[in-house]
Amino acid sequence: MQNWRLSFPTTCVAIVMGVVLLAGSNGCKRKPASDGGSIQRAAASAKLAFWHIQSYSPTKEVVASAVSRFRARNPGVTVEEVPLSNDPFKQKLKIAMGAGSPPDVFHTWGGGALKSYVDAGRILDLTPALNADPVWRDSLYPRALDFCSFDGKVCAIPTDVTAVGLFYNKAIFERLKLDPPQTFEQLMGCCEKLKAQGVIPFAMGNSDKWPGAFFFAYLATRVGGTGPFRMAASREKDGSFADPCFIRAGEMLQRMVKADAFPPGFNGMNFDQARRLFFTERAGMILMGSWLLAYAGKEAPEMADKIGCVPFPVVENGRGSATTVIGGVNAGYAISSSCANPVAAIALLKELSGEEAARQWAATGRIPALKGDIALAMISPQSAEIAKIVHAADEIQLYYDQALPPRLAEKHKETTQNIFALTTTPDQAAKEMENLALEMAAQK
Repeated sequence: MQNWRLSFPTTCVAIVMGVVLLAGSNGCKRKPASDGGSIQRAAASAKLAFWHIQSYSPTKEVVASAVSRFRARNPGVTVEEVPLSNDPFKQKLKIAMGAGSPPDVFHTWGGGALKSYVDAGRILDLTPALNADPVWRDSLYPRALDFCSFDGKVCAIPTDVTAVGLFYNKAIFERLKLDPPQTFEQLMGCCEKLKAQGVIPFAMGNSDKWPGAFFFAYLATRVGGTGPFRMAASREKDGSFADPCFIRAGEMLQRMVKADAFPPGFNGMNFDQARRLFFTERAGMILMGSWLLAYAGKEAPEMADKIGCVPFPVVENGRGSATTVIGGVNAGYAISSSCANPVAAIALLKELSGEEAARQWAATGRIPALKGDIALAMISPQSAEIAKIVHAADEIQLYYDQALPPRLAEKHKETTQNIFALTTTPDQAAKEMENLALEMAAQK
């Protein structure tokens, strides 16, 4: 990755370091996320603009609760909270960053999108604040921090980590005497048996493109491991998006489409429609992030004991590990380098990522971005299977669309959707990705 520098006044660093040291740890016991007196002395009547995507229950209450605690502990700080849905948030943040007027604190998934803002000097380096509070730093799940770090500098704080798992209806599988598939060929066999009994094999709505991209990333990773994507994305050595593993992944996807593994019209359906097929037991499986369990808890609590989760199947003769998972940070928070009150902003991040917030994240079905022993003690039984898959993973491959720069990420989702639609061949899709990657590399 390219070297980068953060552009913010050195006086801000001094203030951050001085006050964070005051609000540090005391032995093994974490102090409250912020000390109201020190914040008000450093930034009297501070204002923070805070944008995030938790605009729906039950996660919106988690963020609202953290903000409420922060306000109570820091009455001199005003937080202007702006919850937005996913796509409007991305567009609004992009415009604000381009105009030089970003919010002080904002949601991030880490990866390529965050790095683009880091490279532009828009993000505050949080490494000094973490080093000043080693208890806070050492409680966080290292792999989650990796998704938010560049060149050894931490640029955002993760609050929950997620992985994509193969969720299945245990009652349907037991009734049809099916075992959860461990190989791709077993998966295809399950699809045939489910179809024969009038059950849709996979619930999927791919109108937003990212659900289908999960299948592509898993298949490519199982076929070729994580190396081909890493080398293609970073333009290392002979790395190429035309690598055979990407072409084979596309071929396997089209085999699934032709076998009617997905519901009719799936490329025009959205995630809301897809998960209803699963929750109403019209579909036997769904490949989805661990946030599916939060939706199940709210929309279909009767399904709690019926939902099982296993790792994505291996591909016969593939080079990828069976325990590599596709995942990332589902919610993280960064601070803009133009923030006028970085001390208050860091205190808000501590509240959002602290143990009280983590327990609330866990209660919604999310996996807190804390070290394994801490996180696993918090989660519900329904979340245990996917959480164990996350913490047992030999490697977590960040979602392709989050790992890539925004322009290339959109091309990835577009070409993958076209593969599902059978309107382009896997070879053509691979060439489109590689041609754009070469074009972007030449423009640097």
